[in-house]
Amino acid sequence: MAERTSFRIRIAAALTEVISIVFAVVVALAADEWRENRQLQQQADAARAAVVRELRANRDELAATEESIEDAFAGLERAAAEIDSGQARSALRVDLSLPDLSSGAWEGARLVAASGRFDVDWLVRVAQLYETQKLYDVFRIELLRSMGELSLPNSPELVPRLAGQVGVLRQLHGELADRYDTVLAGET
Repeated sequence: MAERTSFRIRIAAALTEVISIVFAVVVALAADEWRENRQLQQQADAARAAVVRELRANRDELAATEESIEDAFAGLERAAAEIDSGQARSALRVDLSLPDLSSGAWEGARLVAASGRFDVDWLVRVAQLYETQKLYDVFRIELLRSMGELSLPNSPELVPRLAGQVGVLRQLHGELADRYDTVLAGET
């Protein structure tokens, strides 16, 4: 009988030890997962803050170049009207300052997969904004190419084309500024 009691005590002690080890492992895994989730959330918060800083800087860049785009558009429209009316074309000089918009923080957030931790509505609005920004950049580059042709002699057909391109860029400029304002309105 003493043997059986001793055996039962050893089994109970062994089971207690196994349960203690399993419990310790489960607690350690839960703590590790909690730590990892916390670290991932901190990365996502830092990525979102970087995207918001980038959006503000881009919005400031747009605002700083808005007058230049308006002036260039007005000058090109005057020059196109002169050409259409057969007037002698005055010397055309287009001073145009275009924004250099960044998307590095957005791309970085996507690379570290932080966007999976962003609010879905915010994520969609920001993604749409960056899509509009890409379209803006395509038009900006095309306009710069066309402006390179401006110095070519006998290119009166270029002026109305440039006026049209600047007009489209002007519209995109306003739409992009509105999107920035909408996204940034929810940020503190």
